[in-house]
Amino acid sequence: MGAPPANNFVVTPAPDPTPTIPRRGREQDRPKMLITRLAGQSISLHPSGAAFLPGYNTLLIADAHFGKAVSFRKLGVPVPQGTTSETLTGLTQLLSETAAQRIVFLGD
Repeated sequence: MGAPPANNFVVTPAPDPTPTIPRRGREQDRPKMLITRLAGQSISLHPSGAAFLPGYNTLLIADAHFGKAVSFRKLGVPVPQGTTSETLTGLTQLLSETAAQRIVFLGD
């Protein structure tokens, strides 16, 4: 049979299909956000469950549960210390990463 026919095609690796939004700080320390479209708007989905709407410069936070630990402790339910401060630290990091000017809390 002979050699396969020559062609002029060059195979190059495809670019990373997961776009990310630029963030401040050390890149390896920051989780990547998946950018997609929803109802015609760009939306960045964070691994924490938060969502960022860059067109509105708005961060959407669901179920932050502020004060939940205190309420549970009053009922005698053991809850680890520091849950509220951990939530606030995570929120601060999200604000730093996105530079959002507005936060909308969804749920409690």
